[in-house]
Amino acid sequence: MHPSGSVGATAGASSSTRAVEMRSRASEMDLETRPFVTDRKVHRTPHSTGNSFRRIGQQLRLRWSLLSMSARIICALCLPLLLIHVTVGTADWLWGGYQKTLPNVATSSATDFAVVINTYKRPNMLREAVQHYAQICGPRFGVGQVFVVWAELDVVPPEPSTFLESAGTRGLKTTAEVHMVAVAKDSLNSRFLPIERLRSDAIFMVDDDVRVDCQSLRQGFWAWKASPHSMVGYYPRLAQAPRRRQSVDTVGAEYVYHSWPMVFWKSRLNFILTKAGFVHRRYLTIYSDPSQHPVEILDYVDQHFNCEDVAMSLLVANVTRAETGIPALPVYVEASVSDQGLFGGISTGSGHMSQRSRCLTDLTKVYIQHGWSPPLDRTFALADASWVQHAPGTWWQHRPSNVFEWFALENVFQ
Repeated sequence: MHPSGSVGATAGASSSTRAVEMRSRASEMDLETRPFVTDRKVHRTPHSTGNSFRRIGQQLRLRWSLLSMSARIICALCLPLLLIHVTVGTADWLWGGYQKTLPNVATSSATDFAVVINTYKRPNMLREAVQHYAQICGPRFGVGQVFVVWAELDVVPPEPSTFLESAGTRGLKTTAEVHMVAVAKDSLNSRFLPIERLRSDAIFMVDDDVRVDCQSLRQGFWAWKASPHSMVGYYPRLAQAPRRRQSVDTVGAEYVYHSWPMVFWKSRLNFILTKAGFVHRRYLTIYSDPSQHPVEILDYVDQHFNCEDVAMSLLVANVTRAETGIPALPVYVEASVSDQGLFGGISTGSGHMSQRSRCLTDLTKVYIQHGWSPPLDRTFALADASWVQHAPGTWWQHRPSNVFEWFALENVFQ
C-alpha cells in the first residue's frame, strides 16, 4: 500500500475522534440547562425550575399592571374570600361528617322504614315517585315498604305493580313492598291516618313531587334512629313572633312563618316540614285521635286545605314537651333534594307565606284555648339541630337541601 494512503487514513480517524469528543462535550453542557430523560421520565434541574417560576411571576405582574384600579380593588377583596373558602372547604372535607348521637334522646333499633307518599291526580309524578323510593332506593337504602295515600274517591286505586318497572324475580329482593291506602275522605288530614300494615316505627312522609337522593334518604333514617321522637327532615322552618304585633290579644300566639333564608340568617329553627320528613308512627295515632288532638285543628285543615304539616309539627312539639318538659329537638338533614312541584303546587301560589303565618297563629290559639303552652315558643340553634356537622363550624357553612329554598323571601322583613 502507498504510504500516503496510510497517512490519509490516520488523519481521517483522528478528525473523526475529535468530532465525537466535541459532540460529547456539547451534550454534557446541554444537559446542564435542559431537562434530561431517565427511564422515560422527564426531570428538570433546579435551575430550569427557578426560571419557570420567574416567568410565571413576570406574567402575573404584567397582567396585574394591565388591570384598572377598580379591577385591582375587586381582586384584592375577592382573593381573601377565595382563600377562606378553599381553607374552610378543605377542613370541612377532612373533618366534617355526620352526628352519631344527639343529646338526651333515646335511640331506635329499627332496621328499615316505610315511605308514605301523599298524592292527588298526578299519575305520572306518582309513578316516578314510587319507582324512585321502592326500586331505585329500595331495601338497599333502608326502604322496607311504600304506601300510597289514595284520595281520589271516584277512582279505584290501581294495582301497585303498575307503578313498577319489571325487573324479573331478581328484582323482588331489590324492590320494597308497595301498598295502596284508599281513604274515605278527600282531606289533607288523611295522610296522617294510622296504617294497618305498617311494620316499622319509622315513617318517611313525602309529597309525590319531592325526590330525596337515596344516600340522603339513608342519612335521614340514621338521623331519625338517633332521635326517633323528633321530626327529622330536609326542610327546616322557623316560627317566630312578628316585629310588630297586630293586637294585644295575640301576645304569645301570633307567629310569622319563615323559610330557609331566615333560618340561615338567624341560625335558628323550630320545626320540620312533612313534605319530606321522618316521624314516629305513634304520631299518626295521636293526630287522628280527638281525645289527644283537638278536632278544631282537623277542621281548620279541611276548611283551608292547607297547613296539615304545620299541625303535625305543633302536635310533636306539644307531645314531647308534655313528656320531657321541652319540645323535642327538630333535626335538619342537609342533603340533595329535588322538588318537581316548585312551579305548580300549593306552595307556589301568591300569598302562600302569609297564609302559613295565619295557620301558625290560628292553630297556636287552639292550643292556648285548651290550656297548653304555645308549642313553638322555643327555637333551637341550627348548628345543634343539624345532622351534618361542618368543620370548623361557622354559621355560613350550612346549606339548604334544595337551592330554590333561597328564593322564599316573602316574610323576611316581618
